[in-house]
Amino acid sequence: MCATGLPLHEQVALNTVCHKNGIKYFGTQVFGFFGYIFTDLCKHSYVVDKPEKRGKEEVIVSTKKDSTFVDLETALQHTFKGTKTKRLKKTVPKLFFGIKVVDRFAQEAGKLPCADDLPRVQALRDTLMPELGADASLCTDADLAELVSSVGCELGPVAAIVGGVLAGELIKAASLKGEPHDNLVLFDGNEMSGRVLFLGNKA
Repeated sequence: MCATGLPLHEQVALNTVCHKNGIKYFGTQVFGFFGYIFTDLCKHSYVVDKPEKRGKEEVIVSTKKDSTFVDLETALQHTFKGTKTKRLKKTVPKLFFGIKVVDRFAQEAGKLPCADDLPRVQALRDTLMPELGADASLCTDADLAELVSSVGCELGPVAAIVGGVLAGELIKAASLKGEPHDNLVLFDGNEMSGRVLFLGNKA
């Protein structure tokens, strides 16, 4: 199952059904210079090929691995309580916090935010960040303003990059070859960078 263009909170019900029935799930959204891909492959087995020196020859060794993914609802409940702000700045892209704030607004207001909604979005940030165990400085007013101005707007080059990554993950999942991203890919076009962030707790 591949869901595109749906806010995170609207994907939860869809992903829950897929997860309970062992159906692999991908959810993606692109807005302005930003985009993300969430992956839930349930219980997934795959093969990783790596070169290995054997004497004077180099051979490809295939290793089978198993992974258990968490569902979207579990991932969205993830907090960073106990993690210092300095470490969060290095390990968690600011885009993640912005997406969470915008999604909380959409969930409460029943619509995506626009420029006029920015004060309310900022107020939600001040409420949500402590719930996530993160300092509000990790999601500044400027960050939110840029994200809000991008909502509802898709840029072709960004969609192509995020779509290309998604296509690669779909191929890996279908072929059972290659290590999948686990579980949230974030793309920031301003920084031209992509990061994989794991959310949730595995048994």
